[in-house]
Amino acid sequence: MKRFAVGFSILVVSYFCVALHYQDRFLMNTTINGEDCSDRKVAVIKENMQKQVEEYLLVIEKSNGETESITGPEIDVKYNGVEVLEAELEKQNPYLWVTALFQPHNIEAE
Repeated sequence: MKRFAVGFSILVVSYFCVALHYQDRFLMNTTINGEDCSDRKVAVIKENMQKQVEEYLLVIEKSNGETESITGPEIDVKYNGVEVLEAELEKQNPYLWVTALFQPHNIEAE
């Protein structure tokens, strides 16, 4: 009986430690705009999104066959969807992390 109590206590403590871990991170099986963002903090995702915006390249093909390119920094494109990410993080319940093993969560952030 004592072994059971010790084992159960370890299991409960482990469960709550994982829940605490997910207080400021997205749960497993979370994708944002098709990218796996499981176990990532908002700041890391924001940095990745900003990098994608900075690497943005628009290629315009003219009717005569010539092309022109416009980069994100040239037109001052910035990622400003942090509020969406923070709101989505607040929606998740870290104490239900076990359900994330079986239910994917897909987020679309503009």
